[in-house]
Amino acid sequence: MKRLRLQFVLAIALTVGAVVAFTLTVRAGNLEIGQAYAPVSIGAGKTGAVYFKIVNETETPDRLVSASTPAARKAEIHNHLMQDGIMKMRKVDSLEINAGGSVMFKPGGYHLMLFGLAEPLKEGASIEVELVFERAGAMTVQVPVKPLSHKMKDHTE
Repeated sequence: MKRLRLQFVLAIALTVGAVVAFTLTVRAGNLEIGQAYAPVSIGAGKTGAVYFKIVNETETPDRLVSASTPAARKAEIHNHLMQDGIMKMRKVDSLEINAGGSVMFKPGGYHLMLFGLAEPLKEGASIEVELVFERAGAMTVQVPVKPLSHKMKDHTE
């Protein structure tokens, strides 16, 4: 009975530890990245997306200039825009994060688009993403893969 209780306590501790590890924020200088996740792959699994929040706690704007991941051939900053009554996805060369401001990468808005995934993104896995900022430099974020929380089209290049 004691062994079963110990196993139960260990299982809970490991689960809580895993959840905490994936909800922690990452800092580079005075920039903070939090709430990061990637939805599980859909369709052929060759593309994916990454969502997160960037908070700039400085009095100086910064700019996200690029992203990369070993999980995909290419990562690009994208945004959805309404154009002539049609929602379109567009590549964004860089994105300013205002002084004292924040930008939320979310479905239907800004997001990192991943092209040429090495393998489909599966629930429970995590991918490493490097974000490069003009002032703060490079920062690496561990991004957990989570179930889809919205209907997402299978984006292709």
